[in-house]
Amino acid sequence: MWKRVLIMACVAVCAACGSTQGGNAPGSSGSSSTPAPNAVNLAPFPAAVLKACKGVDVTTPLAKVPAACQSLWTPYGVSEVPPMNLFDHIPALAPATNGTNGAVSNSELHTWELAFYRDQALFQWAERYSQVGFFNKIEAPSVLSQSEATTLGSGSYIEDPQCDIFPTSISLVRVSKSDASFLEVISGSTTTSTYALNAKFDPPSSGSCAGNVVDKSGKSSVYFTFSNPEIEIEAGAVQSDPVLGKVWFPTAATTCAAASQSSLATPPSGWCS
Repeated sequence: MWKRVLIMACVAVCAACGSTQGGNAPGSSGSSSTPAPNAVNLAPFPAAVLKACKGVDVTTPLAKVPAACQSLWTPYGVSEVPPMNLFDHIPALAPATNGTNGAVSNSELHTWELAFYRDQALFQWAERYSQVGFFNKIEAPSVLSQSEATTLGSGSYIEDPQCDIFPTSISLVRVSKSDASFLEVISGSTTTSTYALNAKFDPPSSGSCAGNVVDKSGKSSVYFTFSNPEIEIEAGAVQSDPVLGKVWFPTAATTCAAASQSSLATPPSGWCS
């Protein structure tokens, strides 16, 4: 989560603030929190992509992948192509709470959560390989902080750990017009999305969750760290992409830590608890 909003709101205080899902089991109803099935192997790239990019088992320069694979990925602003087993490494989905009063089924919530995890995995990969031109394919342009864009654009890359990528719990909430106004005030992004995923991230029991930035010379330094749980709020929707498959596409994102530091707006009831 820090990947999107720490750098905007928490760089100056990241030692003190926290970071930024899960769906109810398919076919269930209500707002109970139950672990979803393990996501491994449930979310591959689309079949046409797997066929065109067969043999791309590690991150590979665009110029070195098969021509059919190049054709698919060139419009995505990448210089590297991710491994076709990228999504095999996402963990079991975290417990989720459906706060939509039936407007979204728990089965659909499960699908949305898996799309969120896939987006997280793609974002983590793009940070690691400095694929700045790719971010617009997985989120609205205003969501990526200028600080992170500048860092990655300089030739540095970011090592974003799992504790900052995959949450320990998640809730789905509806976004009213006043909620959208709150998001605009805190995040600086306007959104017409009618739902948001609020994801809770916990540091490891051993201490802090820390991400590093590695510059062009290979020097590594701490980019962010958090030792307290935090909730990331991402308004958005599921987007079906012909190359990426189903991903959660955020249109506005912030954290409860950022909201608590602002005197301009108060989080909607229940969003940060």
